Order: sequence, then structure tokens, then C-alpha cells
Amino acid sequence: MGLGSPGGERYAWTRLLGHCSGGVIAAPIALPYGHAMASLMGLRPVLA
Repeated sequence: MGLGSPGGERYAWTRLLGHCSGGVIAAPIALPYGHAMASLMGLRPVLA
């Protein structure tokens, strides 16, 4: 049984796990990049 609206395309648990693992892989790259960009723009890195 998948997630989703009745009659619509099902969102399988395996797809959800795949998207979550992609987020876990992307976050360690995106967070330091955001902090670096904030410091280059003169903002506090906390705001990134």
C-alpha cells in the first residue's frame, strides 16, 4: 500500500526512502555552501 490520493498515482515507500536518502546526501553539501554564500554577501552565516 502506497501513499497518495485515492485514484492517483501511488507513492511507494521505496520511493520515499530514496528521496530521503537523497536529501541526506545533499544536505552536507548544501549547508556549507549556503553558509559560504551568506558570508560572501556580508550576512551572518546563521541566516543562510
